[in-house]
Amino acid sequence: MRILLTNDDGLHAEGIQALYAALAPWGEITVAAPMRECSAGGHAISTATAIPVRQVPFGQGGSAYAVDGTPADCVKLALAHLMKHRPDVVVSGINHGANVGVCVLYSGTVSAALEGAIEGLPAFAVSALMRRGRQPDFDAIARRFKTLAEEILADGVQPGLVYNVNFPDRSVSRLKAVRWAPQSRSVPFGGHFVRRRDPRGRPYYWLLEKPHPTNGEKATDVALLVKGHVTVTPLGCDMTRHEALRRRRRPRPTKPGGKKRG
Repeated sequence: MRILLTNDDGLHAEGIQALYAALAPWGEITVAAPMRECSAGGHAISTATAIPVRQVPFGQGGSAYAVDGTPADCVKLALAHLMKHRPDVVVSGINHGANVGVCVLYSGTVSAALEGAIEGLPAFAVSALMRRGRQPDFDAIARRFKTLAEEILADGVQPGLVYNVNFPDRSVSRLKAVRWAPQSRSVPFGGHFVRRRDPRGRPYYWLLEKPHPTNGEKATDVALLVKGHVTVTPLGCDMTRHEALRRRRRPRPTKPGGKKRG
């Protein structure tokens, strides 16, 4: 199996290194990741600047492509030029922090996986919920993800989908069952800013993440994750609200005399 491995936390983040070690038995891995952290960078791509790339040592005697660009840039470049053969799967992560709810729209981790989906490849975005003062066991999470991914791939995957996998803030031995769940509409980054002043008295603002609210939800990715479940949410690139299209296409009622209302 050929694997393209990337992330948004940067090439030297613990999460991607743990995934590299865990997935090595799968087959041939090509690593293409940002030179620096690109968290919450969304699906940005570089169209007005050059994208420098260099090979650097990675893992146990391996190498990786360090890309001075966005997570989506990494995947686009790898598929177009850096890989000799098309990969069988794209894996992005392990992200330092969960990517659930509306957060998937901001996530560079999810966007990198979506770039693979755009090219018709099955892709995984892998993230781990983090609490202050607690560091996830990325090695254990990576091994558990490998088992889960093997099960999903063996069951047959739909090309062009991203399997968004999130691990809760607890040891792997205490994980609850894997649950497939829809995306929550909760917003982890609301309008919660801290206002401060710099040494010259000029105001500046710092956006803070709030705890994931469940809003009474019982079976969404957010609600299940905070209860200790590993969550899997299939995501795609089509953002069309098809129910709205169907509503507009329905015949409109007519007024007396044969004229349509509105």
